[in-house]
Amino acid sequence: MSNSKLVNYTDLTTHYGSRNGTKIDRITLHHMAGNLAVEACGNVFKTREASSNYGIDNDERVGLYVDESNRAWSTANPSNDRRAVNIELANDSGAPDWHVSDKVINKCIELCADICKRNGILKLSYDGTENGNLTVHNMFISTTCPGPYLQSKLSYIADEVNKKLENSDDRTPPVEGITATIQNTLNSRYGYNIVVDNIYGPDTHKHMVKALQHEFNIQLGSKIAEDGIFGPRTKSSCPVLRSGMKGNITWLVQSMLVIKGYKLDKYGMDSVYGNETINAIKKFQSTAKLSVDGLCGKNTFEKLFS
Repeated sequence: MSNSKLVNYTDLTTHYGSRNGTKIDRITLHHMAGNLAVEACGNVFKTREASSNYGIDNDERVGLYVDESNRAWSTANPSNDRRAVNIELANDSGAPDWHVSDKVINKCIELCADICKRNGILKLSYDGTENGNLTVHNMFISTTCPGPYLQSKLSYIADEVNKKLENSDDRTPPVEGITATIQNTLNSRYGYNIVVDNIYGPDTHKHMVKALQHEFNIQLGSKIAEDGIFGPRTKSSCPVLRSGMKGNITWLVQSMLVIKGYKLDKYGMDSVYGNETINAIKKFQSTAKLSVDGLCGKNTFEKLFS
């Protein structure tokens, strides 16, 4: 699962969760409740425990805040958000109508069609309920989002997206599976070109180690070669992950646990080193004949990534 090539601004937030292998089969629209540029929208997701996969501003720019491979915290309904790509649309006026400009709606239609094509969604349907696969925020909680004007345009948006899909001959069904999700995330997050085949082979493993080395260099200033080989210098750079830690290093550890068959059924690869991840680490440490403490230190990293 890749991200849209329509994106021209990226500011990834840490406020997201795992799709837990759920296939993307719907799109959920929101309004920003203001005339926000994509940069300002991204700043909101740094301070509030909320997020969206994409945002569109009145200059027709598309911002990326959560990779499509991850679940945005958008509707207060994890079941919907695991299935949906969430999009925030800028307003050009305020209450009571919360108007959205034609150019933003047209860019939204273009983005929705692109999402559908890449995720194998053959048709977008809006019926005013969550049974359709074009949904909005107020279907799940009591909120004014997406505002009266955008709400009135949903059938039109679905119809226009479907016209683009009917005239397209390049819809390719996506490769599915947890390894494919990991491969897509590595490609989108680090700019790799791994073949997405849902097979954990030598090339995917090499890029997992390269991603780990990259994070060590960026986050810890390690200055090690990003060569995909877990050697002594990589081992010496390993931090100790413990309860409550968040970020891409934790995500990489969670991904390796899942690849090796250790289940993270409740929260998945959510980049949070919580109890579920700690318990999986303990099981892995026991199997690998390591000290069982639930911490991911140098020896545990080495066994996971070697």
